[in-house]
Amino acid sequence: MDFSLHDISAFNFLKDTGLVMGIKKSKINEKVKYWMQYFDIWDHRKKELEIFHEEWKIEWI
Repeated sequence: MDFSLHDISAFNFLKDTGLVMGIKKSKINEKVKYWMQYFDIWDHRKKELEIFHEEWKIEWI
């Protein structure tokens, strides 16, 4: 997936992905928040997905 084509925050991307995967709309915000906090990325939720992805790529190199 080319993340540079998506102008969306990491939080909204995960929400949309969760909805597509069948998570109930009433629970999606709670579940995304839980997992973002679990993986310690909650502070980055408003970052655009492209920037978020580039930072991870640099970390892995």
